[in-house]
Amino acid sequence: MEVIRKAAQRHGNLNPPIVFEAVALEHLDSKRHGAQLIVCCEVLEHVSDPVGALARLQCLAQPYLLASVPREPLWRLLNMLRLKYLPVFGNTPGHQHHWSTASFVSLLNQHFHVLEVRRPLPWIMALCRSNRASAELHRARERSKPACEPDSGAVFRFSKNLLRLTP
Repeated sequence: MEVIRKAAQRHGNLNPPIVFEAVALEHLDSKRHGAQLIVCCEVLEHVSDPVGALARLQCLAQPYLLASVPREPLWRLLNMLRLKYLPVFGNTPGHQHHWSTASFVSLLNQHFHVLEVRRPLPWIMALCRSNRASAELHRARERSKPACEPDSGAVFRFSKNLLRLTP
């Protein structure tokens, strides 16, 4: 893929190094590809099984997920105002699923605890914590043992235009 090659060329000298690769969601391995924060932007509307995709993302998110999708029906309306995709009522090619804010949060809640939702025009963005990580933390607290949180107490917070990690 051209974009992967360009990213590797542009950022190949970072320390620690970053590996750029294109891997199908179902082939991602939680040990190799898991991270404190998984970013999944403009993906879920394209997959045939978004619930299954979120289950896979739950394995990867240790413990946070930042997910975004187009906000419907606004996305289609804006496409039609730009005179794009008129024969399909503004539906972008490849979009198999469409969510309002409430329906997207409901979908995410199947595998994640939604911490915060933002709606920058024309998207829906949600910062989530894995239910699996939350359940493990809850069990550790019930046993009165210190919880071993992957994020070492760091908190992710939205600011107006970016996501910040606050220790």
